[in-house]
Amino acid sequence: MGDAVAVRGDALDEQEELARDERFVLCRAHRAADGVSVLLKRTLDNAASPADAAALEREFELLRSLPIEAITRSLELLAGAGRCTLVLEDHGGKTLAALTRESRLPLGWVLDYATQLAALLAELHRCGVVHRGLSPQAVLVEGAARRIRLADFSDAARGAAEAAAPLRPVRSRLAYAAPELSG
Repeated sequence: MGDAVAVRGDALDEQEELARDERFVLCRAHRAADGVSVLLKRTLDNAASPADAAALEREFELLRSLPIEAITRSLELLAGAGRCTLVLEDHGGKTLAALTRESRLPLGWVLDYATQLAALLAELHRCGVVHRGLSPQAVLVEGAARRIRLADFSDAARGAAEAAAPLRPVRSRLAYAAPELSG
């Protein structure tokens, strides 16, 4: 990693890649000015497509508007040098995908994560939001507390009409897609 991103005069030093798909990468970074850890979700290409930049802008606005604690809260949206970057709160932890790669999770933990995720999705649906990108890479697990937070709202939809709109397929998510979305 080691890439530096300028944020209104503050430098962000990318430390660790957490997740990647065909469009975006999610990294942990530290702000040089105060040492605070943040998450950076950025487009892969140096020349962000208009569709990917618009998806990050929608995600930024959606995350700011939701009154839900167990999501990654957006802090800032940066655009420049052809790249678009979403700055998010970082509560530590790893993706569920990384945890399951490292070892088999105890059944009690799996049930706890499933219960938390079901409650979180119900809360999202009460707010009129459908995530549409749920996968182990989108679930962040906070260390010893084993609390989950949901990330990756780039394909989320607000309202029934938006949720019915076709999605641009992302190969890495097809195994987790609802049958009606997977073709």
